[in-house]
Amino acid sequence: MIKDCIITRVRTILIVLCSIPVISATAHAELFLSLEARESYDDNVIGLTADNRAGTTGPFRGGMASLTAAQMQGGPSGMPGPGGSGGTGTTSVQQKGDFSTNLFANIGYDGKLGSGLTPFVQGTVDHTRFNTYSEFDFTIATVSAGAGKAISDRISVTVQANGSWKNFANDLRDGTAYGGSIAIRERLSPSFRAKQFYEIEQNRADASFYSYFGQSAGITAGLDVTERSTVGIGYTYFLRDYREAAPPVTVTSQLASLDWVMDLSDYWSIAAGYDREWADSDIPDTATTNNRYWVGIRYEY
Repeated sequence: MIKDCIITRVRTILIVLCSIPVISATAHAELFLSLEARESYDDNVIGLTADNRAGTTGPFRGGMASLTAAQMQGGPSGMPGPGGSGGTGTTSVQQKGDFSTNLFANIGYDGKLGSGLTPFVQGTVDHTRFNTYSEFDFTIATVSAGAGKAISDRISVTVQANGSWKNFANDLRDGTAYGGSIAIRERLSPSFRAKQFYEIEQNRADASFYSYFGQSAGITAGLDVTERSTVGIGYTYFLRDYREAAPPVTVTSQLASLDWVMDLSDYWSIAAGYDREWADSDIPDTATTNNRYWVGIRYEY
């Protein structure tokens, strides 16, 4: 039922977004659209970070245009609330290698106002399916609105508010979330750019012990190595407080990423990357790591 509700709401969002130019032609809104498909291999799927849009560099990161990069599915086993399986023992720190497929769609409009202000509204759908560990499968639909502001020829600031509907293989984790983010972008040279961001999220799950307050912060950099190819690096720190778990639990993860993107045409690009994850909680003996290798293809209009 929740999945049907998400689909219905996403359809409504897309209809509203597509009607914006008709409603207000004077707004000079421009459509933007991106579609992604990505295949990944994790040598140790971590429940804590299974539904992160792993990484924040390059156009294949964080849902491409999205600032959201702090969506963590659960936590180590043995945790009564955010735990991966709710059991005891050390299931969470055992190696769990698996392949996964990620599909991402983003559609929205942005416009130009005076003083360099660029408002936007967008809808996204993010789905990941694991070949073996299907308990980490998820679908997330998000509506976002915000604005960017050019501070100078080289520096811009973007603020954004988000609302999400989440569906997981474990129905107890299904729920809604809201939050916001701020990002500062610098173009330090014609070929080199950087970004810093901070985001908060309040998640309300169907089971209260899966609810959390989350924060994330990160820094990324990208370098154009040719006219059509770019390399990027990034680091992100995630923190989640499961305050309604018994006892309350704090879980953290860190992500270092490296990727390469090549434009095949004005609309199509391919990419490959590597992510290194570190995850932990304030429960003893739950620290673990993961290496992810991935390839992807993107269409952008």
